[in-house]
Amino acid sequence: MHFIAKKITNRFHSFNISSLTLLFLFIAVFPIAPISVKIVTYSLKTYYIDFAPDGVAKKVLTFNGQFPGPTLHAAKGDLLSVSVTNLIQDFQTTTIHWHGLEQYLTPFQDGPRMITQCDIPYNATHVYNIPLKQSGTYWYHAHHTGQASEGLWGAIIIDNTPAEVHRYDGEFLLALSDWYHKPSHELAKWYMDLKKSRGGIPIPDTGLINGLGNYPCTAARDQGYSCNLTSPQYKVFEVERGKTYRFRVLNSATIVLFAISIDGHKLETIETDGVDTIRVAGVDRATVSTGARTSFLVRMDGNLDQYWIRIWTDLAPYKTTYANINPRPDIYTGDPYLYAVLRYKENAARGVPDTEVSEGVNEGAVQGRPDSHGGTQDWDFPTFPLQKGIQIETINGQATYQDPMIVPLATPPYPSTTPTQNPVTLKHMDCLPFGSVTAPTKVNQVIRIRIPSVDNPANTVKPGFNNIPFSTNDLDKPALVKVINGEKLPTALNPIEIKGFGENYVVELIIDDFGDTGHPLHLHGHTFWVMGFGLEGDGPFNETRHRPILRSGVRRETIAVQPGAWLVIRFRADNPGVWLFHCHMNFHFEASLGLVLISGRNLVEQTKIPQDMKALCKKSGITLEKRVTPVFDPCDFVNFPAKDWFDFMQRKFTCLFNGQY
Repeated sequence: MHFIAKKITNRFHSFNISSLTLLFLFIAVFPIAPISVKIVTYSLKTYYIDFAPDGVAKKVLTFNGQFPGPTLHAAKGDLLSVSVTNLIQDFQTTTIHWHGLEQYLTPFQDGPRMITQCDIPYNATHVYNIPLKQSGTYWYHAHHTGQASEGLWGAIIIDNTPAEVHRYDGEFLLALSDWYHKPSHELAKWYMDLKKSRGGIPIPDTGLINGLGNYPCTAARDQGYSCNLTSPQYKVFEVERGKTYRFRVLNSATIVLFAISIDGHKLETIETDGVDTIRVAGVDRATVSTGARTSFLVRMDGNLDQYWIRIWTDLAPYKTTYANINPRPDIYTGDPYLYAVLRYKENAARGVPDTEVSEGVNEGAVQGRPDSHGGTQDWDFPTFPLQKGIQIETINGQATYQDPMIVPLATPPYPSTTPTQNPVTLKHMDCLPFGSVTAPTKVNQVIRIRIPSVDNPANTVKPGFNNIPFSTNDLDKPALVKVINGEKLPTALNPIEIKGFGENYVVELIIDDFGDTGHPLHLHGHTFWVMGFGLEGDGPFNETRHRPILRSGVRRETIAVQPGAWLVIRFRADNPGVWLFHCHMNFHFEASLGLVLISGRNLVEQTKIPQDMKALCKKSGITLEKRVTPVFDPCDFVNFPAKDWFDFMQRKFTCLFNGQY
């Protein structure tokens, strides 16, 4: 692995490039005395298995034969080392993205195919090495075609150090996803055939909680599927009365937004996409958009033995005007709820006083996901191997940590509770970051992004951001490498240059949506402050109407713009690289909705391409060296073929006249 800089000053104006070992890199990022390094390792193998998550049998793409994939667990300050071996039986290539991990000065580890790396071919292995400078709830998934929607994803939990900000007694992981019975390539082909889809998006067959759900077998068999579901599959989360638990909620869906509620209990937000927040007053219901994560504290003060956890699926934006590739969309649209069970352990006393519930903030706790990348700090890296006193601890994560994704199934009798009437829904702008750091008031660069109606039935092509359909098809090597080489990026990447760099260089994105579905938008390599947004149908951003109401709100890296409305976000441009910004509805991204932001170009151009990346690309027949354009030689007909017979004769006569033939 290679590190971009040897010395970083507070203005990022002094970069001395070094080629360092992985250990040296880690020491550089985390200078502590005495120097101690903990490397947490995981080994992941990708391949299909026969599985029936909702009772309907299909080929499911997995990590290590497990769906969802193993939960990766480490701590802030560790180095996460993940070996990925591609064993997909039909010889698909793959790449893995570590969603939310900012990859500060390690942009080659980000994972989107042909943006930061070449594909991992069949029967090949690639190792991702990621220094963890942040804590919180994240996830990893294939960033390649529709592989994530077929099952190729898992969760990541990074503990804060020295302690979590908020106190609690235990924690759970709720991973929510939509689910399709048809293979992803069939769904994508139908969606891109505009005469068939007519602006429709494939509607999911059902939804899953921690990889399991329920689909009526009668309907499945009518469609020709094998189905064997004899009893409902409800995950059960067992708690002790009087205690407070953290629920980490991840939305890994292909297209849908979810809303969570727990009968008889309040949800108090404490995290948004890894950013620790103040403890927000309890609400009855909270939405989580595609790709996003939110953590809630829930006090176990109920008087009953069990309660329903309800997950509502927002399917309203998806058209049923025309025939869908899903022949029975009514099954999910007619009952858009998923269920799990919150069950109090037996012999737990009722009516425990509030004083026994964990409250407050842990002493010495700090924000787990900083808003900047430490540009005010000088790091002088020692020369390896002269560094003395290094303590290395290697931990096999799979053997050390228990996977919170795996919880038992509930058995009858099931809860008889009812949902809260007139529920109070979380206002995401109230989820202010812990530590009271607000968005910068000075903006250095404003970028306006127009999202056309990508699913308009009248479209003849799928339009992209600012009417440029995103595609990596024109790349002969990863975009990051092209920038390092000083080569021009193709127009189809929709590249946007960030004109300055550093923690004090602030970029504002103004996003206007002109469609009718809305879009969960994800920015790689950064977090952003949400400054404001319009409600559905509010129209585009208007400087006179909307600028005065902007304020520093929630900070995260994934947020949805409402249908036909506007969104304004701000971020510090202090992470050099080529960073993807895209819609996280997979069909939209694969079709057209993406762009890349080039940040710190002069620093990126000084970066050395890692040897492992050269080796990976070589397996796909891709060379990463800069392509040198030869100087035109009229007598060189090999590199410069004649345009026509006249050109050939004219050049040959010139060469003969000059004695070159």
